[in-house]
Amino acid sequence: RAAAAAGLASATVVELWELQRRVVFTDDWLAPFMPHDGDRRWRWLDSGYQRHPWMSSSQDTCASSNTPPISPPKGLVLDSAGWEVLPPGAGQ
Repeated sequence: RAAAAAGLASATVVELWELQRRVVFTDDWLAPFMPHDGDRRWRWLDSGYQRHPWMSSSQDTCASSNTPPISPPKGLVLDSAGWEVLPPGAGQ
């Protein structure tokens, strides 16, 4: 969620998808790592499974990050609540 920099009581819901792949014969989950995963190796993606336009890190950093490494564009700031998961349909 990103709040308006002007201090208004509004919020913008930013949709990101976290993708992970289970490592065979273990209980470990990692960012997608197979050659055919392509852009999905970024781990944090938009709803079209493409690299999110607000992404502010390299692919390796993004793949290892437990929170979305994105920077809001000028005029928006991440509020003090930070990132939160909204239930399906809550941002509409």
